[in-house]
Amino acid sequence: SMLESLRIEKNSISGTIPVGIGQLDNLVTFHAQDNLISGTIPSEMGEMDSIVTIRVENNLLVGDIPESVCIKDLPSLFVDCSLTCTCSYGCPDECIANTVGVNTTP
Repeated sequence: SMLESLRIEKNSISGTIPVGIGQLDNLVTFHAQDNLISGTIPSEMGEMDSIVTIRVENNLLVGDIPESVCIKDLPSLFVDCSLTCTCSYGCPDECIANTVGVNTTP
């Protein structure tokens, strides 16, 4: 797929993030914040070769941030503080308004 940006934020979308998202090799930005998305962050998100930004805060996600996502060392990763980070490195390190965020881009 040639899709580089997927912006579905603030649309009251429910359901889970499909594992097939890992097949979007050209995806650079994934913005799905402020929805009703449930379940976990699929480890397949770490398979996206070009991903730079993942925003999934303010949803109903549970569980751990997958190691495959952590090792990407993303410049921008925004998730809810309720998610657990057991990664050896790459964990978001601050909570802002119920959201954990890492943003290393200037």
